[in-house]
Amino acid sequence: MAEGWGAIKTKGWNNVGEVLRWLDSFAAKAGDAGVKLRADFNSCLEPHQFRNFMEWMSPRVRARLDFVEDPFPYDPESWEDMQRRYAVDLALDKALRGADEGFNVAVLKPGRREWREMLDGVPERVRVVMTSAMDHAIGRALPRMRLPGVAGDRWAHGSVWPGHGSSLCQGFFF
Repeated sequence: MAEGWGAIKTKGWNNVGEVLRWLDSFAAKAGDAGVKLRADFNSCLEPHQFRNFMEWMSPRVRARLDFVEDPFPYDPESWEDMQRRYAVDLALDKALRGADEGFNVAVLKPGRREWREMLDGVPERVRVVMTSAMDHAIGRALPRMRLPGVAGDRWAHGSVWPGHGSSLCQGFFF
């Protein structure tokens, strides 16, 4: 926390109880730091598992939760229902192309795709987070740079660093 991290992102898996224990452990150690928590499930859950994840979440994790990325396979109606039911922002990465509802955050990985192309279809109401897949040194460096022509309140810029089963994201806005 002393490094000034704005958000911590962990990769989730289908044992949501274990994911929640990790997030709760981190939230307890974070103390008064304003660090937000993010979980990326890479669509590995079923909707009922995501409901468990949200319903079993401790208040201290809930207070820090920024968004949940790709909790289960994208279905606009199901995702919108979950966002309303649990007052949570869902982030879409895997099925972003052509999607326009059911999510409040779009995750772009400029090291994998042409981010300008991906941005063309993202609704204006959606917050955009740029991150890295940690697949190559260039992929890790791109999100850390201020990209020309990118500005506005909808942009969150995240640098992703490897951790023990998780990725650390430093989020800042420009």
